[in-house]
Amino acid sequence: MKSFSSIASAFLVSAALTGTFAIGAGLITAAQRATPAHAAQGTIADTNTFKQPDDAEPVVISDVIYPTKADYLLSGGRCSTTMPSETKMKEIDAKLKSFRNFRTTAAAAAKPGSGLVAARAISTVNVPVYVPVIRSNTGAGNVTDSQIAAQIDVLNTAFAGQQPKAPGQANSAQATAATPLRFVLMTIDRTLNSTWYTVTQGSSSETNMKNALRKGGANALNLYTANIGGGLLGWATFPWGYSGDPKKDGVACLNASFPGGRRDRI
Repeated sequence: MKSFSSIASAFLVSAALTGTFAIGAGLITAAQRATPAHAAQGTIADTNTFKQPDDAEPVVISDVIYPTKADYLLSGGRCSTTMPSETKMKEIDAKLKSFRNFRTTAAAAAKPGSGLVAARAISTVNVPVYVPVIRSNTGAGNVTDSQIAAQIDVLNTAFAGQQPKAPGQANSAQATAATPLRFVLMTIDRTLNSTWYTVTQGSSSETNMKNALRKGGANALNLYTANIGGGLLGWATFPWGYSGDPKKDGVACLNASFPGGRRDRI
């Protein structure tokens, strides 16, 4: 997550712009992960015994172990979200096309009768960020204030179009476009709850956790950290689900994927 990854791309979805967390519509869902094709790529393991892997070493994400880093990346299972219906996808596509057609420069929008809207300047829209850190009842899984601050820096660098390209990759996917969004850390809350600590997407634990902890309105990013299950680095919700279930809105991240964690380079 250190290099743009789940939080940034998931919020790209949640902010109605677009992981890679964006986590986007084409990636493997939780239901698909239960199929034999996916299960064959990994076996259940204890995550706490593994260090950051070299390319040829096993990779463990939550409770799933992959033979190598390449196997994990090829699985396509880094991030997830609930797939929208075909009807909803067509509706959103139409809205995005309309948005693009009416967005222009400030000078063009200022012309009388243009009917156009000026694109917002870089880093002019502040997004309040609330970070609930979920730990086990014994205190395992803490994410420090400095790690969270570093991840907010990563987000702001990426969304300002300043994310560096990966070494040796001239057209790296890590090169990012400039956007109006700027992330502002509001609060960090720590909770001891072993059930929520291993939360999985779509579970009652996710519902209970978010109902109890979510803060802010539709403009806010709630970033939950835990030892999430399902072999994921994270998952996010789509923006159109907010009106029907505002408490569910947000991004869940594997705690070890934060800067300095065991999985920050995946």
